[in-house]
Amino acid sequence: MSDVSEYWSRHLAAIETERITTKAYAEREGLSVAALYHLPSKWRHCADHARRLYADP
Repeated sequence: MSDVSEYWSRHLAAIETERITTKAYAEREGLSVAALYHLPSKWRHCADHARRLYADP
């Protein structure tokens, strides 16, 4: 996984793990809401993978 896709996939995984809205997460982290909503599907797939890797057993 590239550094860029890993960066975004960790953010997407955190949003799901924390069960926080994308907007609230973006505001808290100083990220663009649009960037989080419009990530390429390839990165969304990476986020799914990251969630599985970093999930608690």
